[in-house]
Amino acid sequence: MVYSKLSMASQTTTGIARLAIVILVIACITGFLFKYFASAKLSSIDAKKKVEIGQIFTLLQFYYVGENKSPVNLSNSWCEINKEYSGKACLQEVMRDGYAEAIPQSPDDNLYLYHDDPEKFLVATRLSKKLSIVKRCKYSDDPYMYCKVFNKD
Repeated sequence: MVYSKLSMASQTTTGIARLAIVILVIACITGFLFKYFASAKLSSIDAKKKVEIGQIFTLLQFYYVGENKSPVNLSNSWCEINKEYSGKACLQEVMRDGYAEAIPQSPDDNLYLYHDDPEKFLVATRLSKKLSIVKRCKYSDDPYMYCKVFNKD
């Protein structure tokens, strides 16, 4: 009888240990998958932003060819696309003149930017992953900055 009670206690302890191991394995797998999916989500947002920067860039090229000028930069440096400066939205004339009904908005807090000077115009955004030297925007010191540049000459 005593042996039977000890055997049951041993089986219960073994069962609890097995359950704890299963829970530990599930927790480890869940942690790994969470990290993987979070990284995949950031990568998909970055991919979307690159596509949208390309779309904005194409709109600006059409505008430049059609109007023989680049859109006015309403800021002294980088103009936040669609942000209002003294009552006018950055790149408003692209929409007003019929080149686009709307300009894409960034899916995260890193906005789309526009810059214009006598030699070039460019559109840019900050991505979630650091870019290699050859892929990053050479007009910014930020290693996360991605841009497309149009030389006017």
